[in-house]
Amino acid sequence: SSDYHDLEMLYSQGIDMVKPEEISLLLNGKSNLHSHMKDILNNAKDEVVIVTTMNALIQELKVITPILEKLDKKGVDVKIAVNAMPEELKAVQKELKAKIKSVDLRSRFVIVDNKKILFMLSDKHDEETGISINSEFFAQSLKKLFEHGSEIKSS
Repeated sequence: SSDYHDLEMLYSQGIDMVKPEEISLLLNGKSNLHSHMKDILNNAKDEVVIVTTMNALIQELKVITPILEKLDKKGVDVKIAVNAMPEELKAVQKELKAKIKSVDLRSRFVIVDNKKILFMLSDKHDEETGISINSEFFAQSLKKLFEHGSEIKSS
């Protein structure tokens, strides 16, 4: 039967153990969250999508601006979507080496190379908590949902 065949293959080939910490990570505190964000952004190879609020973007400019400059030099495609009016973005847009759009979406997350996701669980900067997930399936799904489900206003 096919079940027996599957068991034989499992016995002969074995399985690769996946550690939970390689799939997901809970981050508490602004410094831990920013450190992890820097790490995943610095390791980006192809594409970065950042969805954030205007308040969070202003708070994180010092952290992400030098990284975005490095990513631009590496040829990484960086897209930033901010829950703000297009007029509000003009001042920030000059500082960032990225495509920036205004969106009607109050959320905070980062998708790196369609494989890694970092969710911030609130917009309160004094009590930062985030969840990092390594899942190509989920990252691609979230990106598609964001691209097709959010109403993008031109800046």
